[in-house]
Amino acid sequence: MSKKKILAYNILDYEKEFIPQWQAEHPEVQVDFNQVELHDDTVELAKGYDGIDYRQRSKLSDGPELYKKLHEYGIQQLALRSAGVDSCNLKWA
Repeated sequence: MSKKKILAYNILDYEKEFIPQWQAEHPEVQVDFNQVELHDDTVELAKGYDGIDYRQRSKLSDGPELYKKLHEYGIQQLALRSAGVDSCNLKWA
């Protein structure tokens, strides 16, 4: 069985320290990260991953195109580092 792969968009410096700890507790999951926001022009970075995670400050596309691309890439999980879900169109997600 292959590892599940998660890409975390727009990780802040203070968040980086928690990733190795989480991975040690979940060796079946590979977590990669970057420091760019999730938008129409950066969604292609999600290719090859099973799930993505992004920060609330990233306002996703007003149209369904970004969500369609995530579906085409095989993204099965969309997680928000947020206190709410207002940055995500739940109908399209």
